[in-house]
Amino acid sequence: MDYLSYCNDLLVRLEELIHHELGGRGMDFVGVDFLRSQDIKGDTPEKVIDSCIKVLKDNNMVKGISYAIHPSGMLLKLTIQSCLHMPKEIKLNQDGVKPSLCIIANAVIDQIIEKLNYENVIIADRSID
Repeated sequence: MDYLSYCNDLLVRLEELIHHELGGRGMDFVGVDFLRSQDIKGDTPEKVIDSCIKVLKDNNMVKGISYAIHPSGMLLKLTIQSCLHMPKEIKLNQDGVKPSLCIIANAVIDQIIEKLNYENVIIADRSID
């Protein structure tokens, strides 16, 4: 049995149900536990993000992550390559459901909030290329 495919299929169904019932709201904390259990360090958003990327790559959760922070510091764009959850995203797209949960982005943003004492971060958009 391919356990990763099985788990991604479960996530697809859950995300579809949450999308229809709640409009995708309330899923910002899904996926944060793994990075919370790691030794993420940093005193700037860039250092926190770089620490997260290293842990995620070392654990084969992503092939890579690039990012850009707007000069105002108000906008973070993450580009994730070869995420282990990409099959979930593709299936949701095929089913006509806009993905409203990016586990990796949630985890990285949670670390920025936790390490830098931000009050909140809002995810403005998610897309799949």
